[in-house]
Amino acid sequence: RVAITAGGNVVGQGEVEEIDEETFRFILDLPDVQPEDAGRYTITANNGVGRPAIHEFELEVELEDREPEFTQVPYDVSLATGQDHVITAEVTGVPKPNVYVTDEDGNVLSGGEIEEVDDKTFRFSLKIPDVQEDNSGRYEIIADNGAGNPASHVFNIEVYEFSTSTPLTIQPAELNKVITIIEPLPAEIYITKGDDVDLSIKIEGTITTIDSEDELEVTLVNSLRGLETDLSKHLEWELVPDEETADQYDIEATLPYPYSLNAGDMRLSVANQHGGDDTQTVLNIEEMGSEDPPYFDPAPTDIKTYPNKDVLLETRVRGSRPVKIDWFVTKPGSKTPRPITGDGEKYQVHINGSLSVLDVGDEDEGVYLVQVSNSAGSATEEAEIEVTHSAGYSDWTDWTPCSADCEGTRTRSRFCNNPPPTPGYPSCPQDIETETERCGADRCPGFSTWSDWEECSKECGYGTRIRTRQCDSPPPEIGGPQCEGLSVETKVCYIKKCPKRIDGNWSVWSRWSDCSVPCGTGTQRRSRTCTDPVPSNGGATCEGPGHESRSCVLKAVCTRKSVLDSWNTWSECSAACGGGTQRRTRGQCEGEECAEDEVQVRDCNTMDCARRKRKRLRSGTIQVSESPKSPVSIRLEVGETDICLSTKMMIGKSYSLVDTDTAQIYGTVTKDGTYSSLTLYSRRSSLTLENLDSNLPSNVGAVIIRRKNNKVVLKGDLFKLDVVQSKDGGLMVQIVQLDPEATGLLGLLNSVNNSSQIVEKSGKKKILRHDGINYLLEKSKKQSCFELSNEKYSSRILGSINNFLDNES
Repeated sequence: RVAITAGGNVVGQGEVEEIDEETFRFILDLPDVQPEDAGRYTITANNGVGRPAIHEFELEVELEDREPEFTQVPYDVSLATGQDHVITAEVTGVPKPNVYVTDEDGNVLSGGEIEEVDDKTFRFSLKIPDVQEDNSGRYEIIADNGAGNPASHVFNIEVYEFSTSTPLTIQPAELNKVITIIEPLPAEIYITKGDDVDLSIKIEGTITTIDSEDELEVTLVNSLRGLETDLSKHLEWELVPDEETADQYDIEATLPYPYSLNAGDMRLSVANQHGGDDTQTVLNIEEMGSEDPPYFDPAPTDIKTYPNKDVLLETRVRGSRPVKIDWFVTKPGSKTPRPITGDGEKYQVHINGSLSVLDVGDEDEGVYLVQVSNSAGSATEEAEIEVTHSAGYSDWTDWTPCSADCEGTRTRSRFCNNPPPTPGYPSCPQDIETETERCGADRCPGFSTWSDWEECSKECGYGTRIRTRQCDSPPPEIGGPQCEGLSVETKVCYIKKCPKRIDGNWSVWSRWSDCSVPCGTGTQRRSRTCTDPVPSNGGATCEGPGHESRSCVLKAVCTRKSVLDSWNTWSECSAACGGGTQRRTRGQCEGEECAEDEVQVRDCNTMDCARRKRKRLRSGTIQVSESPKSPVSIRLEVGETDICLSTKMMIGKSYSLVDTDTAQIYGTVTKDGTYSSLTLYSRRSSLTLENLDSNLPSNVGAVIIRRKNNKVVLKGDLFKLDVVQSKDGGLMVQIVQLDPEATGLLGLLNSVNNSSQIVEKSGKKKILRHDGINYLLEKSKKQSCFELSNEKYSSRILGSINNFLDNES
């Protein structure tokens, strides 16, 4: 896939045609190319393998021939004898037109001058000094450049004898004369920072009152990086009539500091009521006390052209001004440069340092040298003009990037544009020539030398020996091709004959162990060993399991006491401080033989070791008292009614909240009924949760843990709970789903909730029915819930819960 872009935008839709299996030609047609299409372009080729190929190139647009056309013509004038008169006009056309003026008899007036305004606009001026009556008559101005029809315009000049006895009158032809700038601003103005900017121009046009400047509109606009600033109100200017020529005036203008700090493009416009004209310059500001040597940007380049063409060796002189510019030419066969003057018919030196060579022929071939200098230094550049009688190729472009890091191809091209084909001259064999060559061979990965052979893999009998080499000389690029060939070689080796091989065999099974639990479903185990005989001399080991287990049931239904009694005592903590673990089992299992439902693990001795104080106890007695029970609020939600109950619990004690065959959850109670921490045990794993901001695993044993919004969801085989954090930082556990077989505090609360109902609703009072007894509920004044009208009813309703709490304590 090939595309051409300019300024980040894709240019047109090109076509790709195949030359051979690895080479393709890309063609993009640009119809009706204009000067604004000139610039830098990027061509990119990408096939998804390795890096894209990218190449940048420059497109230059030469203007097509365009017949001349006047954009400003001389006006009819009436002059007094003795005055000087300047005939001015502006004309467009490509190539540069030849402009001349003829009188009534067809005679060409000499002394005309033409200067370039831009690449297709030119200003013509012809001065007639000391006009006399014989200068009166009809005149014609003609512009011709050989492209199409010449342009012409007829105008009249009337000359009368000046008499001091009669006042000077303005002829009607002058009354409608628009303002024309006949001496514009220079192309560039250089000032030192802090100086004023002086602007001087000469205009021609009708101004009826010399003493008043109100008839003229003079504006000055600065443009920098696309932002225009009107500086007209800060501009100070003066109108001075020309003493020799009527209708011509000098304008002396000054832009004072600090408004002179507006560097960039300057446009000065002058207009009367009939129309106006403008002139442009570039203001350059240099720091005080600094001066830079001159340099070229861009430098002139070699040109190959057809005969009878105008050639521009284009450059631009940079650096501090003033700069002295000199051009020289060295003709073929000569070794001596000859100076060039820019005021003849063959050469023109422009203010930016460029040189125009007009109507070139074979005699104009040679090396042209430009030299610039100022007080800070000097610089020189050369360019060659070659006159050809056939189209030619450009220089080869740079090679494109290699299409692959290893064994790829690259291409370069040249174009038939130096000079491009033109009628009447032979053209190139092809518009584009392309060369292709292979590349990247030096970047292909390679192997290192082979390592020594390793020892034989067997001490007796037949074995193998290997040797290796690495793909690192050089290593492959990421995503590039790899080394071709083997990186490991193997060969057979034999040291000595092996003794007789003896395969192993299982012993008989041991008897089944006792059932692991006193009630419910437990596990029995038996084992065997690979010792009948033991494998030796490379013999095969026994195949199959060395242990077997089966389910057993001693008692189908377990009471709470029997479940608790079935657990063995907790082991010693694995650490004295800083956090350790304890382990307990039930039944007769030991070590790795225990099933997941026969083991529990919990955290212990979590205090900081650095803060642990060790005290020696002297003789005496230490009495340990248990923390007293305190009232704790318990919430029930019956239907859509939130009920506040109260019971006594030990603050800081860990109570069993949920107990199933695969998981147990304990909560440490706080005074407000929330939990300071939750501890989860399941399948030999445990987790202590103190806040919801900590990092959590996806599961603990058989319990799945998920974070959802501002809560943590715990999901086991018989329960689904939401854990949220209160405003005071405590943890609250909300029942989403709880199976009736699950025991623990939440199981009992769920049972109480399921056996209760609201039977009557009236204003701020409600009736709660529990176990066939009605209780009066009233709206709480302190909390957003309903309270029992008598506190003793809490213990009646929570009787089973209080029994549970007594057993827990």
